[in-house]
Amino acid sequence: MKYKAVAILLFLTGLLVIASTKLAYATTTINYGNRTFTTAFDTTNWNEVWDLTKGDLTLDYTIDQSQMGKPGVWDNVWTEVGLRTEGASNWNPGLWATYQGSCGGWMASGVGDVTPSPGGLSLHDKFDLQATGGHGEGDYDLLNPNGPVQVPLIGSGNNYGIWFDRDTLDPWQSVAPGAVDGGTFNTLGIYHVVITYHELNPGLGSMFATINGISAGFYASPPDWIFPPDYYPAGLSFKGNMSRMQVFAGIWAPDATYGYIVIHDLTVTGEPGVSNPLIVDFTYTPPSVAVGYAVHFTDTSHGGSTPYQSWAWDLDGDGLTDDSTLQNPTWSFLAPGDYNVKLTVTDNIGDGCCVRSVTKTIHVTATPVGGNWNPITMQVMQTNLLQLATPWIAIAAIAVATITAISLRMRRKVRHP
Repeated sequence: MKYKAVAILLFLTGLLVIASTKLAYATTTINYGNRTFTTAFDTTNWNEVWDLTKGDLTLDYTIDQSQMGKPGVWDNVWTEVGLRTEGASNWNPGLWATYQGSCGGWMASGVGDVTPSPGGLSLHDKFDLQATGGHGEGDYDLLNPNGPVQVPLIGSGNNYGIWFDRDTLDPWQSVAPGAVDGGTFNTLGIYHVVITYHELNPGLGSMFATINGISAGFYASPPDWIFPPDYYPAGLSFKGNMSRMQVFAGIWAPDATYGYIVIHDLTVTGEPGVSNPLIVDFTYTPPSVAVGYAVHFTDTSHGGSTPYQSWAWDLDGDGLTDDSTLQNPTWSFLAPGDYNVKLTVTDNIGDGCCVRSVTKTIHVTATPVGGNWNPITMQVMQTNLLQLATPWIAIAAIAVATITAISLRMRRKVRHP
């Protein structure tokens, strides 16, 4: 009976631990509603931070691209919706054209030729998971959200579930193996997108997506084009800080005449994270600056991911951050005037993932004629005066002690002749 009681107690303790863990990692759902992107370059992000290390995240939305595009133009309008590390850019965040990127993963969608041409290839939309600008479906490398990452990569131009027709003008698309009426064609430019994110390790994640319920896949080379593809469904790995991700979205076009997009019911379900943005700041001494005298700059930046990767200073006010790469440089100004001193800091997530700057105006005065003037603070002045007075205080103390001793000896002689 004694052992049974112990076993039951351990079992109940285990259940309590599991329950407390689930309570600690409470899944949250936020509906960001609708957002219209109207200009040639219009981007945004939402403030909430999401932590993939605590659990998976789902990004669910409907995108209306029916008003995007321009007659006779091929693939010159793009949208991006996805996750990027807190503080990163809201468009192609991180390194350019680099496998797995450095700052997040998103769904990119582009509009093809929107000029009707019966019997020809036209009115296409393309949906492609990305982790870096300039790369497409060739980077797909996952068959399972938990990995492993496939080597060699499985992505290629032999794809399925990447291209979608707005109507039936493309006779091949509507009769292709796996074609879905209202899914891969007859979409009218409106698509329901679901992206599921998963943490592989603190700096690497995976993402799989469906468009109108259809997953992307790839055929082996040479392709036989028999549905389903050889690699199906297929996903993409991406780099970033998995504990601090934010939702972003945007549109890019050559100009505003290329139309607009509307994102409906953008909904996120995942585990909330803790925000810790990079705040860049610096101080300098002395507070009063004169020509030719050394000024000591101290980086006081905080937040983000430490240790920081780099510092770049514009100390001469020419707009170029090429004067120093030290964290705490020393500088002398050669002429009086107002200088816009700028510090740019890159934190420790990815390469160029989170870069922030601060600019302060420093007034530099001319050196007074006929003197070795160097501005000092009141505290320094008091310290200097005390240092100058110390020897005289010591001399005075010795003199007082000597006079007191002589006086005492004289008194003793008077009392005892």
